[in-house]
Amino acid sequence: MGGRALVNVAPFGFLYRPPKNEVIAYAFARFRTAYGGHGIPRDDIRAFISALRHNECVWYAPDQSYRKKGAAMVPLFGIPAASNTLTSRLASLTGAPVLPYFFRRLPGTQGYVGVIHPPLENFPSECAAADTMRFHRMIEAQVRLVPEQYLWIHRRFKGLSADYPNYYGRYAPGRERSAVLPMPRRTVAAGRSGGDALINDKRERGAPRR
Repeated sequence: MGGRALVNVAPFGFLYRPPKNEVIAYAFARFRTAYGGHGIPRDDIRAFISALRHNECVWYAPDQSYRKKGAAMVPLFGIPAASNTLTSRLASLTGAPVLPYFFRRLPGTQGYVGVIHPPLENFPSECAAADTMRFHRMIEAQVRLVPEQYLWIHRRFKGLSADYPNYYGRYAPGRERSAVLPMPRRTVAAGRSGGDALINDKRERGAPRR
């Protein structure tokens, strides 16, 4: 939905994981680009940076469990979570401002509300983990606003050390029950509410590039 809105005002690209199934890959390619924009495979960071340097808006979802190069354990709701610090590093590398934005569903068939926040001030800092913690605080605030719309089924707190409970362990006869996540007191349904970051080159469109 963010892409649908952004493609009307600026060149737009989005980071995605290419599906292994060719039929699904075809459908994704057709429908995701039907309104404009283009996909950038998640491992093609060069294309990601190139899009920024060509004054495009670029979308990606940093609020997912991530354990590859550049990952850091950053608390989310007070629990360590393997997190992607790419937002901070990209902003440092390209000078692009970062605009977090969130969507939430309205009751019934009223539609959606999308809020694009102003560019983050004093961002990035010298610490990518601290920058990621700052973004996590925004995610936490959005989740508390509409907890039933967050994608709780995503295993955000998996693979922790033995000092922490196995939040996703199955109950087994004769064993103590695993701890569960401290979810808000509402019915939890699958649905994404926030955590997407928009990065856009801060040069004005048409400005000469060095």
